[in-house]
Amino acid sequence: MQKGKLFLMPVTIGGNLNYSVPQANLELINKIDYYIVESVKSAISFLKTSGLKKPLNSLHFFEYSKKRQESNLNDYIKPALEGNDIALMSESGMPCIGDPGEEIVSAAHKNGIKVIPLIGPSSILLSLVASGLNAESFAFNGYLPIGRNPRYKKLKELEKKIFSDNQTQIFIEAPQRNDKLVSEILSICTESLMLCVAKDITMNDEQIETKRISSWKKSKMIWGKNPVIFLLGK
Repeated sequence: MQKGKLFLMPVTIGGNLNYSVPQANLELINKIDYYIVESVKSAISFLKTSGLKKPLNSLHFFEYSKKRQESNLNDYIKPALEGNDIALMSESGMPCIGDPGEEIVSAAHKNGIKVIPLIGPSSILLSLVASGLNAESFAFNGYLPIGRNPRYKKLKELEKKIFSDNQTQIFIEAPQRNDKLVSEILSICTESLMLCVAKDITMNDEQIETKRISSWKKSKMIWGKNPVIFLLGK
């Protein structure tokens, strides 16, 4: 029996479908019956917005998150082993980058299932190329530690990497803690470093600013509870 394929399907970041999702992806939606998703509710919302024509009761959803990694990974890819195509989706943006999913992809490779990444938005990469910072050497660090001392230590580690290797350091934070993180970056990091704050990527109120920490200290920006990508470099 021929195995199905695993498609890595990006989801809109700000809901602007025409701006960020290719037509080929939208056409594929009506050819797939099996989805591995973070949230069934948000997945259904995206599919409906994208022009889903199939009845919902004909689709099969498998919820997957970092909290459920103890499950047997082969259970998620079983439909592909039986000849059905599957789409892996995060709640927004590109799956596997800053979101769960790499274990699913790894399991697919181990079982001889073809993995096909689709073109679509990634707030991390869009922020990087728009930052003006080094895009040839960079690292995505996910979330920084929450505690003051661990966060201080981590920021100093990233700073050292920037100065030694000219490597851009990218990280994110829970939206409700954006302003607190900015305040801590300004108080901990060397003033000569460049900080880029990229808010609401692909949305109508998108805002991307890069300047030295010494200049940020003269600003009084409130970032609020919005999706933000932070980048440090030189």
